Amino acid sequence: MKIKLHELADAFAVSETHTGYVDLEEGRILLSGSTVSANADVEDFEQEEEAQMDQSIMWEENWQRYVVVPNLGDYDFRELFRDFISSQHVDDDRRGRLQEVYNQNMREPYCKKLLREMKLTEEWEAFLHEYFMKVAQEWCEENMIDYE
Repeated sequence: MKIKLHELADAFAVSETHTGYVDLEEGRILLSGSTVSANADVEDFEQEEEAQMDQSIMWEENWQRYVVVPNLGDYDFRELFRDFISSQHVDDDRRGRLQEVYNQNMREPYCKKLLREMKLTEEWEAFLHEYFMKVAQEWCEENMIDYE
């Protein structure tokens, strides 16, 4: 069974807040995490959270079928930002300003605000998608998981 690489890349992208699993039998990517709305009452939230914990335990216990997706939430933002600056996603006119910010050692929120101000948010998202696709492909190959 082959998994869809773009779905795995999406799971990597949210791996800081949701634990992902690859279902080797069905070729699906499964995510754990709360789906209860912020307006739900406490009892509904606790019941949903309990059900999701039970589901995650079942996936963990069936490790031969469900392979956990690693958490990439702690990726090196500065390294990615540096790579973005030198990528084809940034034109020469904006590259200099981004490089200045990088050289000043600015933190992630400032950099993301600057990307928004410079109207580079779509380019940043496309760059991140390419990054997660590459990581997903490498992970599949390391774990001998077929993908398409």
